[in-house]
Amino acid sequence: MLAGCVTMNIQLLLADGSDFRLLAQNSKCRAVIMSPWKQGSAWKLMNPFFSGKSDQGFVDIHIDNIPDLTSAILVGRTKNGENKHFLNDLKICPDDIYVDPAERDDLLIILTTSGSTGYSKPVPRSHIEILKSEDRFNDIFCPGVQWNSPREKCFKYYNDKSM
Repeated sequence: MLAGCVTMNIQLLLADGSDFRLLAQNSKCRAVIMSPWKQGSAWKLMNPFFSGKSDQGFVDIHIDNIPDLTSAILVGRTKNGENKHFLNDLKICPDDIYVDPAERDDLLIILTTSGSTGYSKPVPRSHIEILKSEDRFNDIFCPGVQWNSPREKCFKYYNDKSM
């Protein structure tokens, strides 16, 4: 998003990939972000179109009927895409854990719409927006509940964005 990109969630539902092809053509998609897991549906669909050039997670793609799509960005915890349990990775990781300080107005999450009116649209939300929505939920579904501590004084902000 910082580079001017727009994200779209895509589920590969059709074995021939025609649902992906249609979305990629209509949106003039330039790149796909996918897992390098060789058993996954995204890999099985896209691998035949890899042109062979690759550089640190970026792979060139050529698909005749999707000319704008030129790159795949392979993202996974291991180079071959095997899924290791994240908590086990944390236990054996030799690096110090870096926690980026977060403020109430910092971006916490990017939700997406269902796509019922076309494409899924990103909906960015800050820490404070999520916390306020939780308060609204409690007001509706937990009326009259007395909390142990004042709600406005016990906010903690956590940022787990990738470095």
